[in-house]
Order: sequence, then C-alpha cells, then structure tokens
Amino acid sequence: MLSWNTISSIYTDETSDVTSANVTRGDRYQNMIYRNILREHNWPFLETTATASTVASQQAYTLGYNFKRVKSVTVTVSSIVYPTTEVVDWEYWNRLNQFGSNYTSDIPQFYFVVDDTEIQLYPIPSSASNTITVTFIENPKDMGNDDYTTGTASITTATSKYAITGGSTTWTAAMVGRYFKFNADDLWYKIATRTGNTAITIERAYGGSDQAAANYTIGEMPKLPEDFHDLIWLGAVGYYWTLKKEDVHAAFYLRQFRDGLKRLRDRYGSKSTVQYISGYQKWGVTDPMNPPPIATE
Repeated sequence: MLSWNTISSIYTDETSDVTSANVTRGDRYQNMIYRNILREHNWPFLETTATASTVASQQAYTLGYNFKRVKSVTVTVSSIVYPTTEVVDWEYWNRLNQFGSNYTSDIPQFYFVVDDTEIQLYPIPSSASNTITVTFIENPKDMGNDDYTTGTASITTATSKYAITGGSTTWTAAMVGRYFKFNADDLWYKIATRTGNTAITIERAYGGSDQAAANYTIGEMPKLPEDFHDLIWLGAVGYYWTLKKEDVHAAFYLRQFRDGLKRLRDRYGSKSTVQYISGYQKWGVTDPMNPPPIATE
C-alpha cells in the first residue's frame, strides 16, 4: 500500500524537483487525479453503509457529507428487513404524499433523495427506533495528512490481537479510518477505533508476533484498491511533464496511467467476481463452462 506521504515522495522523485512550490503543486495535481479516477465510475469499492433510527411522524433524514449517490434504503422492523423503492420524479412523489402525515406506517415502501442532502420515506414512519440502513457510494475527501510516527507502539496477542497501545503518542479521533503498521513486518491494518491518545484498535486481527515499544507508521491511504495506488502519482507526474512540454517524459507516465486505469475498470467495473467469463469473452473464445445456446427452429 502507498500512503499519501509515499505517493507525494514518489511524485517529487519522478519530477526531479523537491522545491516547496513543486511539493504544493504536486499535492494539488495528485488530489485532482485522485478525484477524477473516483468520479469516473460508481466503483464497488466505494460502496458502504450508514444507519439512522426512525423518529415517529418524521419523514426526512439528513445524509452525511460523504454521500455521493444513494443506492438502496432499507428499514428494519422487529428484525425484519424491508426494502424500499426509489422514486425519482418530483411529481409522482408529491402525488404519493398528497395525504400528508395522515398516512403513516412502520412498513416502508418508497424513498426519495432531496438534493443529495436528505432522504424522505413513504409512508412516514409511525414509530421510533427502527433502523434505517442506507447503502451509498462514498464521496472521499482530498488527501493531505502526513504519516504519523511519533513514539512507539506495542501489542500483546495473548491479550488481544486488535488492541494496540502507544508510548508517548498522541493518537487522535481523525486517525480512525487510516492505516497502521509496525515497521518491522510492513503489513497495514485499518484503524477501527481510538479510545485515547495511546489506545487504538484495528479492524482485522494482527497476524504478526508480539511487539513491544516498536517503531510504527500511521498513514492516510487512498480509497483505491491497493494494487492501483500508483495511478495517482503516475497521472500527476504525467500532467507535470505535459505542462513542461516534455512530451517524451509525459507519454511514458501517461501510457502507464492509462494502462493501469484500464486494468482498474476491467477488475472493478462491476461487483461480479466471476472473472473467467469476461476473460473468455474478451478473446472471443467460447467458454466451455457457459456455452452459447443452440439455435432451434
């Protein structure tokens, strides 16, 4: 995985310019490329969920700042999950709601997204504390946080494979969602919670040996799959050399960027994990596991 710090360092290496002006320019280029990649498609790896609780007689519920596109809404009532259907037309939504608050029910049927800032439910919930689950495409923010390496970190796997204790650290709530690694084993783990300046937990069980007062790194990672983190610096460096009118340099980096972007589309363009089908179709070969239908009269 490449943290923001590492990506920025590669950019300055590949442009052979370590001046502060170019570092600032590189940060701007890299976030521009990063946003363009994420905007290109409703990538499955950006799909996530958020929950809220119904309020009796309340129809509208505010969406978070990081909501890019709502994909589905369900409401759980007494352990039963009820799916809803999106209404996209204002006129039809208004006709549904012509009876106002007179029609309420805990069994949902429809939802409506208002200006990407809130969802509305129909019928209006009649009871409180039922769970609304929204599946959505996340809209990640720009990157810009340096790696954090102050102090030391320890883990005792016999006690917990998730809890990490810091020494002389100031771990903050903003670090939740970033990634942690002990420098000795170089494996990254996403930070799940932070309960104090010296206490965090990781999402996956730690797979290495016990560490005591060890060097570590907390880094901000792109929302891209690990194998495609290099797209950010490749695109930014290609853009740099294009503006410098160094066409040979620019073409070298942009060709790698375009090839990598194509591989990203091929791999993550849909949620399907059945790779062999698309592979056979790509080369025009009949898939023996999925032969074409035989024409009949």
